[in-house]
Amino acid sequence: MTEELMVGTVGWNHGDWVGGYYPDDMPDEWRFGYYSNDFRAVLVPGDHFTDAQLSVVDDWLEDCDESFRFVVEIPTDLLPESACDRLTEFLDRLAGLGGRAAGYYIDLSAVDLDRIGVSDLLERIANRGPLCVNMPLSSINSDDLDEVLSRLQVGRCWLPNATPAPVAGGGLMLALTDTKDPKKQRHIVEALEDWMKLSGGVAGVFFYGGVKATKAASQTRIIAEMLGI
Repeated sequence: MTEELMVGTVGWNHGDWVGGYYPDDMPDEWRFGYYSNDFRAVLVPGDHFTDAQLSVVDDWLEDCDESFRFVVEIPTDLLPESACDRLTEFLDRLAGLGGRAAGYYIDLSAVDLDRIGVSDLLERIANRGPLCVNMPLSSINSDDLDEVLSRLQVGRCWLPNATPAPVAGGGLMLALTDTKDPKKQRHIVEALEDWMKLSGGVAGVFFYGGVKATKAASQTRIIAEMLGI
């Protein structure tokens, strides 16, 4: 059964998880299957795609059931306008995820927006599915950007370590955090539930910060289940 609120980690193919999460003798290619037995969603970092080769997607689909959901980060080398054709090919190949793709994520926080062509980029990706972006602080109050995000129903990524609640709007909301505090995890879960009720969109919380991210995600799943979310 698909969980209403996605809970997982930022990636799974991390060498420093061996011994702390993955068994020492586990082959690298078994990692995703192991992960998908514990969690029902993942935020796939752009660096999990080697040179944007997507043949690995078929392997992922074989290693998880139909209720598992992927949020895919667009690799940064595909964001500039000069990479438009490569981005289109990338998105075409991702179509193989079908209903298991919950949406896309772009991290624009450290990108030169003048080289990107933000409006065209967001429209190109949002036409493929729900999109959430992490924007530079300098652009938060841009009226032009707000109009584009609103028109395309693009969500603004929520960083609970920096702000108390997600911004309203969009069809996909991602909370990215490394908190290990159960009280803060409960706050995140309840805030995302409120966001989903108001927006009708899909939300998820994904943990980073080494192997401890798996423990934080497991703890948050339990909290969400206890709250009936």
